[in-house]
Amino acid sequence: MKVSKRPGSGPWGTGVSCARDRALIDRQGKRYLDKGLKYAAPTGPRVEQALVDDPLLLRTPIARCEGRATVGYVPEVWTTWLG
Repeated sequence: MKVSKRPGSGPWGTGVSCARDRALIDRQGKRYLDKGLKYAAPTGPRVEQALVDDPLLLRTPIARCEGRATVGYVPEVWTTWLG
């Protein structure tokens, strides 16, 4: 999923909106399931707090380039950044 955003004052320095916060959490990851978040899925401000409390919940890689960002493995987007 491609996510575009400007630098902001949030803990990630990217001004992530609530809708995009959800893209940052690895909902298929073992950590997410082990913490029982599958059934108590955080939304809104709780997403950002969950990521601050446990950064291992982040989907990776997170790549940024000139005000643009991607979450997850999307090499087709990264190649457009290079040329």
